[in-house]
Amino acid sequence: MDSRYKRLQASRFSGENLAARDRLKKAYRMIEPFLKLTLPLLDIGSRDGWFIEYLKRKKFKYVQGIEITEEAVKYAQSKDRNVVWGDAHDLSAFGVGQYGAVLMIHSLEHCYDPKKVVDQVYKTLQPKGIFYIEVPLEKKAHTDMGHFCNFTDIKDVMNLLGSRFVLLKHKLYTMGKMKHLMCIFRKI
Repeated sequence: MDSRYKRLQASRFSGENLAARDRLKKAYRMIEPFLKLTLPLLDIGSRDGWFIEYLKRKKFKYVQGIEITEEAVKYAQSKDRNVVWGDAHDLSAFGVGQYGAVLMIHSLEHCYDPKKVVDQVYKTLQPKGIFYIEVPLEKKAHTDMGHFCNFTDIKDVMNLLGSRFVLLKHKLYTMGKMKHLMCIFRKI
């Protein structure tokens, strides 16, 4: 699974993702009231690192990106964006309780073991840390798009997180013909 997973993710990278910028700005507007500029933030699945740069312009003190696609990491680093190679299924390189917020913007659906990823995120979050998840709502996983899991509504996400997180806010939006779910959780 690991090599197929990496290959599918790498096939999706082609430099700056201009189409995603509006979606990332929309995500920022939703989560901004819940974030503190002084707490470290981890963006999982940061692709070209543009959002890392955007958050730094918003005066966040420490923002770290993690990305599984080596070409995307090299590209982000060539632009001096704080993105390192890593797999969300193993965040052991990051300290326990190191981050005040973890963001997964259209990256959780790309994980072949989302429960393991959530367990890893839980460990890296500080007490009462913020976990932002944004996913497309799909009846079945679109493996041709590198989706290994799917979510049909907020209940699917809440079931995945279990009782370790409390939902603070969620919102649906439509992009093209597909609905997307934005949700903010706090670690209990």
